[in-house]
Amino acid sequence: NRQDPSISAFVVGVAGEVQRHPELGPLVEPYRNRARLFLGRLVSEAAANGEFAPDVDPAAVADMAQAVLGGLATFSSTTGDTERHRAASSMVQRLLAGTLLRRF
Repeated sequence: NRQDPSISAFVVGVAGEVQRHPELGPLVEPYRNRARLFLGRLVSEAAANGEFAPDVDPAAVADMAQAVLGGLATFSSTTGDTERHRAASSMVQRLLAGTLLRRF
């Protein structure tokens, strides 16, 4: 996103285009699979290392990560503002680290 913010708009737009033009699906599927495999590996390694609470479903974590990343891509493509995207990404990092909210 830092080097070319238009890429996120392209990635976000592809999903809608595939729904309208199913013949594009086979062209896009290898990239979707690569992203799913990447997130799946990260989540699997975290689960194997005991990084999740016992009641956490790793598949749900992978879905959540995909949703957050997709949301950031959509935000970036609609605002076109790399600084706001960077700031929002930083807040997601703080949320995950547990430093976003005040403790009472």
